[in-house]
Amino acid sequence: MQPILQNGVEGLIQEQDPATAQEAIAGNIKLIEGVVGSYPDDVELLNMAAMARANYAFVFMVDRLEALRLAHPENTLEATRLKRRIQLSYAAGRTHAEQALSQNSNWQEAVGDDLESLSPEAFNTALTTLEEDAAEAAFWLAFCWGGTMQVELDPASATQLPKVERL
Repeated sequence: MQPILQNGVEGLIQEQDPATAQEAIAGNIKLIEGVVGSYPDDVELLNMAAMARANYAFVFMVDRLEALRLAHPENTLEATRLKRRIQLSYAAGRTHAEQALSQNSNWQEAVGDDLESLSPEAFNTALTTLEEDAAEAAFWLAFCWGGTMQVELDPASATQLPKVERL
């Protein structure tokens, strides 16, 4: 199953027509997440799901939100709706990435259930538990976490930026 899903992801990445890619990605996300539901400990599938969610939010939604905010600042209802969709996609991607990282029991033990509450020292210690093969999941965790911060524009969440940078 993984080679088929990986080929589907590659097909999306190589798609020349952005409209076709946008129309296809939502279905592919749900397919990948369905397979993740059957194999919840498969790091490769979890990374695929995290990547799909992150790319959907970043490539297809963030630009629409920024364009809307610039062209129609009065349209707060639509901006709020788009912002929520982006947050949901990044949150799902982050969950998949965290689930992939949690396959390393030392990481799971070091971070517990709440990355945000970890001190900088504890976070750095947790990072030392990761092996090289965790780099992809760490990247998608940072991407989704940072993407959420960018969209929220909340100064309070910026306190987490050093952790995102360390990932």
